[in-house]
Amino acid sequence: MKPGNKERTPNDYYEWIKKFGYLQNHLVFFSDDQNVLNYMASIRTNKKTTLMFVDRRKLIGFRNIEQIKEIFKLPGFGVFPEETGNYNYSAIMHSKHDMVRRAIMLFGNESSYFAWVDIGLFRYASPVEDFELKHSQYIENGRILMSQAFPFKDETIESIIKNARTWISGAMMAGHVDSMLKFCNVYEEFFKKLISMKLIATDEQVIYALYSSQGQKLVIDIPKLSVFQCDYFGLYLLFTPMPTTDKCP
Repeated sequence: MKPGNKERTPNDYYEWIKKFGYLQNHLVFFSDDQNVLNYMASIRTNKKTTLMFVDRRKLIGFRNIEQIKEIFKLPGFGVFPEETGNYNYSAIMHSKHDMVRRAIMLFGNESSYFAWVDIGLFRYASPVEDFELKHSQYIENGRILMSQAFPFKDETIESIIKNARTWISGAMMAGHVDSMLKFCNVYEEFFKKLISMKLIATDEQVIYALYSSQGQKLVIDIPKLSVFQCDYFGLYLLFTPMPTTDKCP
């Protein structure tokens, strides 16, 4: 379970969103709520921002939501309500790579670097001035940068999924445009395989399963990862200094 995990209110999300008003990078922001898009626009005056209204029914997670719902009714599921019981949450988490791919198709070029950032990534940060996520010495072409939440232990896909195992945080990932696009495509392929196997949870379990011994036999040419021990939310500290309680060595 993520630290501080609890039932969230709209005010919580707006407090998290407010911190994106300090971000200087070009932000491509997706939401299916026009009020949220309007608020983001209001706090990013004079900052490069692309607001994308999405019909969630067209996202890969929601195109498969009925299958996810049926899988969550099977024996062994539902023990972990968020990861293996909440089919809407699962569908949202599986759709993020779909949105990354859309952003790349719109704005990517051969010299681009992209990052996926969950809306709650900066929840423990306290920005007081504008900041920029800059190209980091830690980014290697051909690899995706991610943060370790818990140590990796090789298990079967079924064990990882049903026991809601977490290795990598899904809150942020970054890399060269080619690596990011490749990862999104591989993720979609593996997601579909897991659906056919009737084994699904959230994106964090899918990534864990993908890099397990069993998972690597199911998908060819899996992108390599550069994994840093920055817990759930600290990976951004490799790209910018920030007043925060997050840690990232």
